[in-house]
Amino acid sequence: MKDIPHTKRSGIRYLGLELPEQTNYPHGKYANLRLAFMKKHRRESYTTLLTDGR
Repeated sequence: MKDIPHTKRSGIRYLGLELPEQTNYPHGKYANLRLAFMKKHRRESYTTLLTDGR
């Protein structure tokens, strides 16, 4: 098994995983509406997009 970097605090191991750096650019009206819809009705898809950095 590959050794995954981690830190140990109070007997609990925390993985050293990081999210990719995100770009900051303004979204349009319809992109914001789509994101709001996904947050409310398509939670799994929204979470996947968020963790993939898209």
